[in-house]
Amino acid sequence: MNARTEFGPRVNGLVVLAVLVIAGVGVTAGYLQWKAPDLSAIVASRRGAIAAAPTSPEGRLHAWLDYGNAFMHSRLSQMRLSSEQPWLVTHAVDNAGQLDIFGIDLTHMPRDLGDIEGLSVRVRVPVPTRLGSGQLTGEHAPFVPVYARGAEVPDSVARTKELVAWALAGVGDALERDIVGAHLTVEVDPKVSWLAPLEAPR
Repeated sequence: MNARTEFGPRVNGLVVLAVLVIAGVGVTAGYLQWKAPDLSAIVASRRGAIAAAPTSPEGRLHAWLDYGNAFMHSRLSQMRLSSEQPWLVTHAVDNAGQLDIFGIDLTHMPRDLGDIEGLSVRVRVPVPTRLGSGQLTGEHAPFVPVYARGAEVPDSVARTKELVAWALAGVGDALERDIVGAHLTVEVDPKVSWLAPLEAPR
C-alpha cells in the first residue's frame, strides 16, 4: 500500500512566476513614482547645464579645465614612486651604495595644475631637485635610471618635462578631441614651487 502525504493544494508554477513578476514591476513602478520629483529635478538640472555651457572654443576650454584639472592631478599622483616616497623621480645617482634621488616632490601638488593661455592649457611644474637618499621602492622603481657617481647625467629638466608630458598624454589627446584647436603644454618653471605652505606666525 502506497502512502501518500498531502501538503495542501498544488500551485501552478506559471501562476507563481506571474505573481512574482507583477509584484516586482509594481514595486519598481512605485519606487519610480516616489522618486519622480527627484529624478525630474536632476534631468532639468543637467539640461540647464548643457544649455548654459559656452559655445565659443575659449569658453568651452574654461569649462573643460574644471574637469581636466582633476584628471591631471590624478594622473600625476599615479606617477609617485610609492606612498613612502611620493615623488616623481627623474633619476638616481649611486653614492657608495646609497642612492641620491632626484625629481619632484608631489606631496603638496596643487589641485589646479593648468592655466589657460589662448587655446592652450599650460601645465607648469617645478624644477627637479635632490629629494633624499636611500633605496628606490614601489612599482616604478625598475624604470628609474641609476647613474654611477661622477658619471654624466642627462638633463633632469628635460627628463621631468618628458615624464610629465607622457603622464598627461591621454588628457592632452582628450582635450584636442573635445575642443578643436586646443592643446596641452608642459613647462618646467623655476618660479613654480610645490613645497609645503609656510604656517602663519602666531
